[in-house]
Amino acid sequence: AASLNYKRAMVPYPDKATKTLSDGNLHELDAPFLLAAYAGRFAFHPVYQSKTRDTFKSFHELLGIRMKRKQKNMLDEKGVMIFEQQGGAGTPISVRHQLTTEMTSPQTREDSIVAISDYTSKYLRSDYEQYIGKYNITGETLSRIQATLQVAINRLKKESVINGFSITRIAQDPDEPDTVLVSVRIKVPYPCNYIDITLFLD
Repeated sequence: AASLNYKRAMVPYPDKATKTLSDGNLHELDAPFLLAAYAGRFAFHPVYQSKTRDTFKSFHELLGIRMKRKQKNMLDEKGVMIFEQQGGAGTPISVRHQLTTEMTSPQTREDSIVAISDYTSKYLRSDYEQYIGKYNITGETLSRIQATLQVAINRLKKESVINGFSITRIAQDPDEPDTVLVSVRIKVPYPCNYIDITLFLD
């Protein structure tokens, strides 16, 4: 996981599980099947929803070494996404923490935040397709682009994909004059991963 160090790559543990297939027998399946089930489970969730502590029921039993919390924390720190099955065979599998393999910051290690970034990029790109090749870069075109951006970002905010935004630049690129540079800072919804309680005794 540490060697991958990539925000769109995940390494699960355990990386094997059993599942009943169409022949009626239990088969041992590897990590790609677990991650496919993870992706399928959350494909219908809102893009901004954290996947930590959520569950899926696609498998019979996780296979792997039973670990203590400290050992799991050591794997977490290296970017390993841990699956748990607290109730034993036949019960739902839960996601301990929605980790990617890039542990640099919450923006890269939290799967939901990476998903928000990717979703927002594609969303805005599709809105700007209408301008490519059809307009010359003029003051009016820049104003149209800004208006389109404002509407699109406000829509994302209304849908709770983002919490807020600020447009920091819309300008013609001085080095590549056929290019418009657009910069936007977005505030993303962060998952509540920790609650730090301090007690004061009187």
